Amino acid sequence: MHPRFLRISDAVTYSGKSRTALYLAMARGEIIARKSGKVTLIDRESLDRHLENLPRADIRLPSAHAA
Repeated sequence: MHPRFLRISDAVTYSGKSRTALYLAMARGEIIARKSGKVTLIDRESLDRHLENLPRADIRLPSAHAA
Protein backbone atom coordinates (compact mmCIF):
# COMPACT_ATOMS: atom_id res chain seq x y z
CA MET A 1 0.00 0.00 0.00
CA HIS A 2 1.27 3.46 -0.91
CA PRO A 3 0.95 6.34 1.54
CA ARG A 4 -1.69 8.92 0.55
CA PHE A 5 0.64 11.86 1.23
CA LEU A 6 4.37 12.24 0.59
CA ARG A 7 6.89 14.58 2.16
CA ILE A 8 8.74 16.71 -0.38
CA SER A 9 11.89 14.57 -0.20
CA ASP A 10 9.86 11.40 -0.77
CA ALA A 11 7.96 13.03 -3.66
CA VAL A 12 11.28 13.96 -5.29
CA THR A 13 12.44 10.32 -5.07
CA TYR A 14 9.05 8.96 -6.16
CA SER A 15 8.64 11.27 -9.15
CA GLY A 16 12.22 11.85 -10.27
CA LYS A 17 11.47 15.58 -10.42
CA SER A 18 13.48 18.21 -8.57
CA ARG A 19 12.24 20.04 -5.46
CA THR A 20 12.01 23.21 -7.54
CA ALA A 21 9.93 21.52 -10.23
CA LEU A 22 7.56 20.15 -7.58
CA TYR A 23 7.16 23.55 -5.92
CA LEU A 24 6.49 25.17 -9.31
CA ALA A 25 3.84 22.54 -10.09
CA MET A 26 2.27 23.16 -6.68
CA ALA A 27 2.27 26.93 -7.30
CA ARG A 28 0.52 26.38 -10.66
CA GLY A 29 -2.08 24.18 -8.96
CA GLU A 30 -1.00 21.05 -10.85
CA ILE A 31 -0.16 19.20 -7.63
CA ILE A 32 -2.17 19.42 -4.42
CA ALA A 33 -0.19 20.03 -1.24
CA ARG A 34 -1.25 20.27 2.40
CA LYS A 35 0.51 21.65 5.45
CA SER A 36 0.88 19.78 8.72
CA GLY A 37 2.65 22.25 10.95
CA LYS A 38 5.85 23.09 9.10
CA VAL A 39 5.74 19.95 6.97
CA THR A 40 4.49 20.14 3.37
CA LEU A 41 2.71 16.98 2.26
CA ILE A 42 2.01 16.24 -1.38
CA ASP A 43 -1.13 14.37 -2.33
CA ARG A 44 0.25 11.31 -4.15
CA GLU A 45 -2.84 10.90 -6.35
CA SER A 46 -2.47 14.47 -7.65
CA LEU A 47 1.25 13.84 -8.21
CA ASP A 48 0.42 10.69 -10.16
CA ARG A 49 -2.08 12.63 -12.31
CA HIS A 50 0.51 15.34 -12.90
CA LEU A 51 3.08 12.77 -14.02
CA GLU A 52 0.57 10.97 -16.25
CA ASN A 53 -0.28 14.28 -17.98
CA LEU A 54 3.32 15.08 -18.90
CA PRO A 55 3.90 14.93 -22.66
CA ARG A 56 5.21 11.70 -24.10
CA ALA A 57 8.90 11.66 -24.88
CA ASP A 58 9.74 11.65 -28.58
CA ILE A 59 12.70 9.27 -28.57
CA ARG A 60 14.39 8.71 -31.91
CA LEU A 61 17.34 6.58 -32.85
CA PRO A 62 20.21 8.25 -34.66
CA SER A 63 19.76 7.82 -38.43
CA ALA A 64 22.77 5.47 -38.66
CA HIS A 65 20.98 3.01 -36.33
CA ALA A 66 17.53 3.22 -37.89
CA ALA A 67 16.19 -0.10 -39.06
